[in-house]
Amino acid sequence: MINIGFLGLGRVLDYHLPAIREKTDQFRIACVFDLSERRRTEVAQELNTIASTSYEDMLANPVIDIIVVATPPRYHADHAIQALQSGKHVIVEKPMALHAKDAQRMVEAAEANGKLLVVNHNHRFSGHQQYHYIKEALDSNVIGKPYQYNVQLMSNWGGYAGSPDYIPNWECKKEQGGGTLFSWGPHLVDMVLHAHASAPRTVYAKLNSEGWEFDGDSNSVLMITFEDGATAHIEISYVSPHPFNLFYVRGEHGSIKYERTTGTVSIKKGVIKKEYVEETVTPDPLPSSIVYSNLYDAITKGDKLLIHPRDIYLVIAILEAAVRSSENNIVVNVSDVLNTVGSGAI
Repeated sequence: MINIGFLGLGRVLDYHLPAIREKTDQFRIACVFDLSERRRTEVAQELNTIASTSYEDMLANPVIDIIVVATPPRYHADHAIQALQSGKHVIVEKPMALHAKDAQRMVEAAEANGKLLVVNHNHRFSGHQQYHYIKEALDSNVIGKPYQYNVQLMSNWGGYAGSPDYIPNWECKKEQGGGTLFSWGPHLVDMVLHAHASAPRTVYAKLNSEGWEFDGDSNSVLMITFEDGATAHIEISYVSPHPFNLFYVRGEHGSIKYERTTGTVSIKKGVIKKEYVEETVTPDPLPSSIVYSNLYDAITKGDKLLIHPRDIYLVIAILEAAVRSSENNIVVNVSDVLNTVGSGAI
């Protein structure tokens, strides 16, 4: 049995519980901690577990094998590194960090201490955008070499007030790592980078806070170019009156499209001015516990991680490049972000 210490008991806890409950023979939440005494007492009673009196108390507990870091993004790097240096494996919520230099520090801390670091990019495997099926289709070369990605997530979410025990509306505030870019951006950028074999080269982005009263970005648009000439256009909004969700890939011999309105994936094989062959599928759902199952096998059997932290370090570099681009109205070379961090090796 692998014992979990859960740090930060906001609504993200509800996303982890189904996966943990699917694997009760492998994992249990052995203790929890939150700055809110009310919240940690409440959750400890609900889960029949122990409420730690501090994060340091949790880290000093020899029973704990893994720390799940589910605090606001501005604290992810420090909390994860503290856990790794205390001899714990770590699952950290997205975004991994707010700066590439901090993501690199996290990777180095895991490697230096011989511990596993997993960033919870669960949407590689969820039904959101049916990405896992799109990835399989691309890997099987059904549309040949992909050269254009269009990903849109238009939401009328409008912000989340949160618990009165926390910083009000922290998910909408720039200082806390709130806003579209570091909220859904990590998932969508990760999907595109994971799908495409060539390395990202440049980023151009526009971020704004139109449509709400907070300083975090309510709208973000990114254009990523790759070394092989492919492009990715990613667009996110939390203030869209018309919500919709699209993942579209164009390739040499056809295209793949997912739209949330249908929940299906459509594949058209062929080229312009010739007849297409179309296939529409409703992919089977994957279990919600894949991230946890893989971590269990990595700890107990030495299996490779499905989500390697160095890959997510690159995701954070892309997001940092997007911030630089928007603030200065320039195209940013990804290598420039990586080179300011260190060697740039990925």
